[in-house]
Amino acid sequence: MKEMLRVDLRRNPKEPNYDPFLCQICYQATTKDVYKCINVQFKILERNQSLNLTGLWNFTNYTVAVRCKANGFGKWSEWSNRVTNRTEEQAPLKIDLWRVIETYPNGNRSVHLLWKEYKEFPSSGIITGCKVKYTAEHVNTTFEKKYNHNEPVILSLMKDAYNIRFTAHNSAGYSPEVTIRIPSKHEETIDQKRITHLKASALEEKVLLTWDSTNSEINSYIIEWHDELEKDPNKRSWDRITNTTEWISHKGIFKHFKCYNFSVYPLCKEEIKKPTSISIYFHESVPSTGPQAETENAGKDYAIITWKEIPKAERNGVIINYTVIYKEGNKCLEETVDSSILKYKLKSLQPNTYYRAWIKANTIMGGTKGNEIHFFTKLLSTTDITLATAFTGIFMIFILSFGLLWALKYKMIKQICWPQIPHPVIASYPAVSQKIILGNSSSKDDINILKMDTCRENELPLLNPENFFKQANVTAKIPVAGQETFCTGEYRALECLLPVSSLNHDFKNQTFLTMKSDSESSAKDEMQYQEYLQEKTESNSYLKNSVCSREFLDCENVEQNTKEPETQPASCYSAGDPYVAPDTVKLLSKY
Repeated sequence: MKEMLRVDLRRNPKEPNYDPFLCQICYQATTKDVYKCINVQFKILERNQSLNLTGLWNFTNYTVAVRCKANGFGKWSEWSNRVTNRTEEQAPLKIDLWRVIETYPNGNRSVHLLWKEYKEFPSSGIITGCKVKYTAEHVNTTFEKKYNHNEPVILSLMKDAYNIRFTAHNSAGYSPEVTIRIPSKHEETIDQKRITHLKASALEEKVLLTWDSTNSEINSYIIEWHDELEKDPNKRSWDRITNTTEWISHKGIFKHFKCYNFSVYPLCKEEIKKPTSISIYFHESVPSTGPQAETENAGKDYAIITWKEIPKAERNGVIINYTVIYKEGNKCLEETVDSSILKYKLKSLQPNTYYRAWIKANTIMGGTKGNEIHFFTKLLSTTDITLATAFTGIFMIFILSFGLLWALKYKMIKQICWPQIPHPVIASYPAVSQKIILGNSSSKDDINILKMDTCRENELPLLNPENFFKQANVTAKIPVAGQETFCTGEYRALECLLPVSSLNHDFKNQTFLTMKSDSESSAKDEMQYQEYLQEKTESNSYLKNSVCSREFLDCENVEQNTKEPETQPASCYSAGDPYVAPDTVKLLSKY
């Protein structure tokens, strides 16, 4: 008989007969914390006596023990041996059905059906299988499938809404039918969250969840949880609560240092709405291992270090930040970065220096160091090498270009870079390219220069005509008053004095005029100068009557001769030709 156990009593032959007598029967459910004792009185104890224990749970193991004593007096006998038996099986009373939906990019969905017996009802037997019927709301076609006890129930559904009916069965029969609705894809998209301020905290052996509801009509919730590393939807757990916004888990169902995902689903008119989720570590510790780091790049004064995240199974808590530790000799430095950063650039490093570095991952309970890496900073940066190469290339191009120009245009470059500067006192000699006639000329147009006395050592000497004549020993052809005249080498001594006229004052404060030395332009300059002399001759009657020769003064008597210059007249070769009558020339002091 269901919900009942029959107990058979047998008297010990060695015991005396006690009429009437009292028996105490105690029984306990082995799978539940239930213990109960009842007293039964017998008038005459026969050899075999039977009685029924009623009000028991179906398909539940019970342990029974009996002791007896004389009615009204005496003491209890020893407990009989313990006997365990199970009540009969009956059809499942009620099934708690849940679903996990996986959505694919094309909109189709896989629905995993999870079921268990309601905790409010005792076990009624061993469920051997289930039957599932599902129907699309816009189609009247119903599909039916049967599954074994250990076979996962997975339905492939389209985007439409479906109604699913589920029944479980055992050897005694079928359970009542349970219905669950799967919303359409469109409904899932537009549905709004009805739970706010979800919080989770780990107690000593339990987990506490609290939240707020935005809809007063909601009074039932489903709490779903699973290990974050568990990807099998069929291994998820769930619980139902009513008329409360707080949930405390059962003791001992969570493991330390593991991360769990919790989702709270509100039930509105028996329909499951959009959930709110949160993750929490059930207690935390330091990571089991540290981050694996490596050097990505090292420059002159910097180094880039990258590292990988610690596997979730080895974190043992929430990684709040990373500490980058690097060491130069005995000098240790640290940099702390956010947990989302997996690359860091060390700056202000010393060039050409050896460094050691490692990364430490930190939770609220502490940190764990990873592997140690080593690197050398470079002596020169890429920018330094680029600039040095560029400057070297530019310099080489400049040298090659200058050398090529020097080979092709060295005269022009020499004249530009090192121009010939005339002597400030002594004029240059006329070009040799002029027409030269060797020997002394007896022409009447020759200009004779008298010999000049030598100067003292502390004064700058003028040209010695005799020496100069020996060096030149030529006769130059020059135009005088429009006529071409040939002169002896003495002309070169006079050439320095041709631009000077009427020097009646001291030469100490005047600049000594010089002539151009360029051989190519000297002829042109001479022509211009002769034209200038012709104009002066025609306009000045004094110059026509002057002497053609001038005696140079001794340097020692310069000051006296300046006041009353002595001249030696010289007859002109031609009365009508122009001539030069320079005034007394005072020797310049040595500069």
